[in-house]
Amino acid sequence: MDAATIANNAGITTAVYAPPSNFVRIAAGANIQAAVDANPSGTVFLLSAGTYTGQTIHPKNGDSFYGENGQTVLNGAGAQHAFEGQGVANVTISGLKITNYAPPDQGIGALGTDGGATDWVVQGCEFTGITSSVAIMLGTRMIVRDNYFHDNQTAAIGAWNVTGAVVTHNEIAHNNLSGAGPFSATGAGAGIKVAQATDTIISNNYIHDNVAAPGIWTDINCSGTVIEGNHIANNDVTGIIDELDYGSTIRGNLIEGNNDPSYDGFQGGGIYIQNLAECRGDRQYPPWECRRRLGLQNQIAGPAPRGPGSSPTTPCTTTSSSCRPAPMARAAAFRHPT
Repeated sequence: MDAATIANNAGITTAVYAPPSNFVRIAAGANIQAAVDANPSGTVFLLSAGTYTGQTIHPKNGDSFYGENGQTVLNGAGAQHAFEGQGVANVTISGLKITNYAPPDQGIGALGTDGGATDWVVQGCEFTGITSSVAIMLGTRMIVRDNYFHDNQTAAIGAWNVTGAVVTHNEIAHNNLSGAGPFSATGAGAGIKVAQATDTIISNNYIHDNVAAPGIWTDINCSGTVIEGNHIANNDVTGIIDELDYGSTIRGNLIEGNNDPSYDGFQGGGIYIQNLAECRGDRQYPPWECRRRLGLQNQIAGPAPRGPGSSPTTPCTTTSSSCRPAPMARAAAFRHPT
């Protein structure tokens, strides 16, 4: 796939997410939890256009929450979480602007989910102004699509110990405003950072201009990760860091203008691969050029035990990704629709 096609396909689509006709309308600014408590599991709620301040919602299994015409705002006003979703399944969050929440460091993020939240869909939302920690921690088999993550204090998306999450067609820009780099105490600075996650798909996202951070970072016993079709540009650190993982596939990405100038010892602006087995770079480059562009580090040649504290044993494949070291304009236009 050529670079122009990847760039055109990456980022937010024109999909329209309308609620089913059998919704329960909640008046602007009203108590959302009261409506949830008064209705059975599986209810569809339409949050009328307006601002809902300082609210944390505890959904029931199967509930759906839709915003109205892009004008529904959940303003946390310093509350920790927009939702409390651990142990809750099949929830849809659609068309909301979620801002000014302050989740604790290394917790369940502003959305209020983790691996115990199963089969959630988060679509067509905007996450901005999230302080202290990540906007979304992925849940098991969660789908995150067509969202706009920007100007948050740390990473846009994180994950720990989840299976089967899909992150696709999002725009992730100007996050990690705290400036905490990859070697900081939390190690959370990234556009997307996933750890100990299985079969994660990260595809067709536009990830750019994140501060003191790589675009995508997989770390610590991830397995079966696929990173494909993303446009990753102008991030302060390398485009992709793939570290201490098993069997990653990185293909068909457009990666340009990252890590320029070099950040705190990182080499190369494309794909930084560390402590993986039998890693292979793009065959379109000779070996010395592949190493310069991909930043291969500490490759593991032989088998080793799998699990916490051990080294990965299965191959990482990096095929047909276009790594272009020449910087793009730093003021690249957002692809978020207005």
